Amino acid sequence: MSQANQFTDPRENVSYEIQPGMVFKDHRPDEPREIVIEYATRGGGVRMKDMEGDANRDVVYLMDTYDSFEAEVGAGRYTPVTDGSGNIEYRGWMSQLKDLKDEYGQSDTRTGSHKAEAIEEVIEIIEDDVPDDHNETIPHQDISGIGSKAAQSLINAGYKTKGDVRRASKSDLTDVPNIGSGNADNLMEYCE
Repeated sequence: MSQANQFTDPRENVSYEIQPGMVFKDHRPDEPREIVIEYATRGGGVRMKDMEGDANRDVVYLMDTYDSFEAEVGAGRYTPVTDGSGNIEYRGWMSQLKDLKDEYGQSDTRTGSHKAEAIEEVIEIIEDDVPDDHNETIPHQDISGIGSKAAQSLINAGYKTKGDVRRASKSDLTDVPNIGSGNADNLMEYCE
């Protein structure tokens, strides 16, 4: 086989774990935009928040498997946003938790040390406590009361997996067009 015909994988290995709060630049749209990782585990996938939204929403939530997102990072679609020192930027509630943990960890008091340890435990629970069926796609039309219009409305609103529904409140679901109180109850019961 000649050198010109050999395939070279353009992806690079990602040398860090993708974690909640990390900020990435998405280079796919015409105008690159920043996304914040809300949730990331190898078993549970990656949930991202596009803060610029789209024509219909101020914020767009995106889901992907961890491996797929990691491959997109390696291929250069997503690049980490870094500060002046080259450290990946963190934003959102997870960033605030990590900042608070670091602040207490730098304290010379025993109380500060205990608080830092407690926050670290909370972070580990948040990052590791994911049900096995978290990324399981919901067969919307198999759920009592949900027809094709309601199913499409749920998909358009980002409620595609059991994990998407578990993170939502009943009022979040009833705010979706074509979803009433009964449909929301049936959907939530299905995803328990």
